Amino acid sequence: MKLIRIYYLIIFAFTFFQFGAVFAAEPELNKVKIEQLIESIEKDQSTPPQESVRKIDSIIEILKDKDLSSTFLKAIAVKVKILTLAEQHNEAIILIKQYISEAERLKLNDIITAFELSSLRISGILNDSKKVLEIRRKLLDKTNGESNSSESALIFMGVAYSFYLEKNYARALQYFKKAYDIYLALNQLDEIALVLNDLGNIYLDLEEYDKAKKYFKETLTIYQANQNAFMESITLYNLGKAYLLNKEYKNAEELFKELIKLSTQLEDEIGVQWAKSSLADVYFENEQWQEALELYIECNKAFEQYNHKRMHFNCLSGVVETNIELRNIKEAENILSTLQELANNMDDKFIEIRYLKVSAKLAFAKNDYLNAYKAEKQYSNQKELIFKNEQKQNTQKYRIQFETELQENENKILLRENQLKNLEIEKQLQQKKYSNMILILAGLIILIFSFMLYKQTQHRNRFKAMALQDHLTSSPNRRAILEYAKEQFEAAKKYETELSIGIVDLDFFKKINDTYGHDVGDEVLKSFANACKTVLRQEDKFGRYGGEEWLFVLPNASKDNIAQIFQRLRNEINSKPIKGFPEDKNITFSMGVAELNGETDDNLHALILRADECLYTAKDMGRDQLEMENI
Repeated sequence: MKLIRIYYLIIFAFTFFQFGAVFAAEPELNKVKIEQLIESIEKDQSTPPQESVRKIDSIIEILKDKDLSSTFLKAIAVKVKILTLAEQHNEAIILIKQYISEAERLKLNDIITAFELSSLRISGILNDSKKVLEIRRKLLDKTNGESNSSESALIFMGVAYSFYLEKNYARALQYFKKAYDIYLALNQLDEIALVLNDLGNIYLDLEEYDKAKKYFKETLTIYQANQNAFMESITLYNLGKAYLLNKEYKNAEELFKELIKLSTQLEDEIGVQWAKSSLADVYFENEQWQEALELYIECNKAFEQYNHKRMHFNCLSGVVETNIELRNIKEAENILSTLQELANNMDDKFIEIRYLKVSAKLAFAKNDYLNAYKAEKQYSNQKELIFKNEQKQNTQKYRIQFETELQENENKILLRENQLKNLEIEKQLQQKKYSNMILILAGLIILIFSFMLYKQTQHRNRFKAMALQDHLTSSPNRRAILEYAKEQFEAAKKYETELSIGIVDLDFFKKINDTYGHDVGDEVLKSFANACKTVLRQEDKFGRYGGEEWLFVLPNASKDNIAQIFQRLRNEINSKPIKGFPEDKNITFSMGVAELNGETDDNLHALILRADECLYTAKDMGRDQLEMENI
């Protein structure tokens, strides 16, 4: 494999020496050849970005002293595109600023569009909302609404990705669909695969894993048919992640092992480590602690060597958490300080949250409940802060977009009014006609704005509802039930009323998944949610707290009420058959309940921890029972 690569590099270098030697004799012929070579580098999805940059730099070196401005700028635009996709944003921004004015002077529209598409992607990643809006409008103006050219499809792809970065999935899907229709009409399979892959990533974010898998599988089929091994490896990784997030661990394991083999054949060493780190995640979720630990250690060393800080941190976190599960507490303690140093140097809120979670887990394993509580509290506070910041940033984006559109329309109205005044001087008789026109235009603008605001409100409300609902059971998710619990906790403290918090864990749920499959496990979860909806009192609320755990908020409930709820739940969930689950077997669960102590409970988290302790007591006493604390 290495000999083949060296061979192609020699041929590649020899070709450029040939171009340099005959440049003076056949400038037009060489221009055609070089432009063909530039185009082939741009379209080549099978070569890693670093190698593509080296190739394009060789062409730029040949062209920089030649009188071929358009070809030179085309090479620069392709380099900017490759750097952008490789997330080398600073170098890409410098090149855009340096050469876009020259492309505008020469009126090279294709190159200007290429620079703008790269700039749009970078601005979206850097969260520069105002610039995103400006470039997006400029690009869409070039498509004339519904053009069917490859250039329009490219623009639609760039615009769709910018909406994807804003988490505006509805608009992203709209423009991905436009690009897909064009590529389908032109039968451009590689580009169709890119669209399908991006659609898969959208549904991955929306936790619609079946749809995500469908698109990734279609993408994989295209790349395998075209023998595009590098893009096949990327798609395998995405599909494996979909299986992992959907808890289909066996399928995920098989895919990541296949990916390791493929990346090894491609001599893509960093790709091998990415695959191994994900395989370690599979082993961790499957409680194969020793296998997970070995892979985490290997990947940690590799990513530290590559200076890939985020993956270095993730793998080191995996090492700590796996050692905790293996009860290697001393080893986990020794590594935690290195993990903290990494987190401090990265200035990343999500990394900080992961560190706090690992720290809390280690403290709990050491029976250091005070520090575990403190770390858990910091973890919850940081998550809530990030959520609020995201909401604020999204509001800011919509505000900027609205204000910009409003200003543009105000300018249009002013322009119309000035035109009417000029016409009034010249033709007095036409004043009424133009006044009516401006009123109609203003009315249309108001109608358009009203419609846009209505649609935006619809989208916002829909995504807000999705964010608060568990997609499997259609019951409140962790965020929703915790918000309700916090409201009830504050009300109970303020008005000195009773409040109980319960945590339910389905007994031997992992065994159900392993014995009958995850589809049956999902049916059990849905049946339990339906039983809760049937049995609970009107003032009671429940939500999926995580996995097979459920959180109950029970205002003004006596111990007798709670015991009755527990018994009715046992009867209800076993009163109806569950698809795929043997009718001669019963579903059991354990429940722990803690009651608010108005004098000592300062926050909801303390109450939840006590309920969790009662749950563990119920488990220790043999499961299938209710444990309530005595205050």
